[in-house]
Amino acid sequence: MLVLRASRNLQEVSDDKATKFHQLHLDRNEQFSVSLFRGKRLVFEVDHAEIPRKDDCGINLVAVTAVRITEIVDYH
Repeated sequence: MLVLRASRNLQEVSDDKATKFHQLHLDRNEQFSVSLFRGKRLVFEVDHAEIPRKDDCGINLVAVTAVRITEIVDYH
């Protein structure tokens, strides 16, 4: 939570290796996750009216400045 609050954009969160930040796949394709404790993950998604995109249609992490937390879960 501290890393999310301190970051100006989602790229800064992904640069912090301690968070184990990663984009999810399949039915959670546009969600992201960071590690918490004991296998728990904080899952969140972009909170913009329109998801900022790169030319290749991937999510532009530098342009993401707001996220919405969806759950804390152990999905493994």
